Amino acid sequence: MLYIIGLTIGIIIVALIVKSFQEEDYKHDSLTSVDIDEKTLKVSFSPHAIHRMDERKIDPERVFNLLDSEKIKTSITQSNRIKVFDDELTAVIAIRDRYLEIVTVFWNNDNKMDCS
Repeated sequence: MLYIIGLTIGIIIVALIVKSFQEEDYKHDSLTSVDIDEKTLKVSFSPHAIHRMDERKIDPERVFNLLDSEKIKTSITQSNRIKVFDDELTAVIAIRDRYLEIVTVFWNNDNKMDCS
């Protein structure tokens, strides 16, 4: 029961963070800052995510749009990461000590290779 409550609270917190996400410049090797109620939230792309985004031709702008969308869905993966997705794109996010890390990003339809 406590596990379900913890997961629910985690999903709510991430949903609030994602909805408050403001678009920032994309940087390959540094963290991106997002201001939320006078606090700074750091968001970074893992090297794996950067590699997969290049390979799958996913523009970082599209990932930011996904995180900023009001129509996103979320779920918790088996490895306690958060999967954020819409009809086209999925991002897997890990909650780190003081930032969110985009672990990987992929098109829901594996054959899609152009940026939206």
